Parts: sequence; C-alpha cells; structure tokens
Amino acid sequence: MRAAVAELSPWAADHFGDIEALGESVRAAMEARPAEESAWEAIRGAFLVLGRVGGSPAEQFTMARLHHEAPSLRARHLEKHLHWQELLAPEAQRRLGLPASPTPDPRARAFVAAALACLDAAVDEWYRSGGKKDPERLFDEAVATLRG
Repeated sequence: MRAAVAELSPWAADHFGDIEALGESVRAAMEARPAEESAWEAIRGAFLVLGRVGGSPAEQFTMARLHHEAPSLRARHLEKHLHWQELLAPEAQRRLGLPASPTPDPRARAFVAAALACLDAAVDEWYRSGGKKDPERLFDEAVATLRG
C-alpha cells in the first residue's frame, strides 16, 4: 500500500506512516488551548494543526481523493479515528467537566467521535466542491448542526 501511495504523492506516503505523531500534535494543540475554551472550541482549534502540517492545498486535496477512492485507505482512516478517540478523550473529558477516571469516559469518547465525524463531513464536502468551499466553515456548520 505505501508504495502505491508513494507513487501518487510522496507526502501521502509520509502521512500514512505518521498517523500517531499527527494525533499527538492534535492532542498537544488541544491541551495548549486556553483553559476557558469549551471542548468544541478547543478541539476546533486543535484540528487547525492538521492544515498546517497537512502539506500544500494540492497535497491535501490528493489525500482527500485517495481517501475517497481507496477502500483500504478509508479503513486506515477509521482506524485512526479509534486511536484519536482514546488520545483526545482525556482532554475532552476535562473540558466537558466530567470527573477524572482511569479510562476515558464514554461521553468524552463520543464527543471526540462526533468532532471527528464533523471534520470528515467538512473534508468530504471540501473535496466534492473541488477544493472551492471553506473547510473551516463547513466544519463549523457541521458542529452547529450537532449542537442544535
């Protein structure tokens, strides 16, 4: 798989090999957000790291295309979500005002899963628009729908 991805984009090959480091960057960014920010504000701000480390807009678009066209990459993406739920849930739990616990509270994991779903919906729509729509606005709209 890595060889096929490398032929399409050298950055993509690096990206798939560095999912854990990327998740750690998002976690660190979320923890570094101002203490008064809500869980939604903090995770949104943390997700902005993805745009900064995600390569050029053309490379990001290539990644979105690969995720849409390669089932094995889509499966890897879902695997990343599960890992990131565990990684981001403790900070989400704290920001949601939930009591500390030895393992992440299911409500905090559900919050992170919902935020990741909003991110995916935004990226998917950005891809379908040919990169013309603003992914941050799309994310905010998806979150607003969930928050009612």
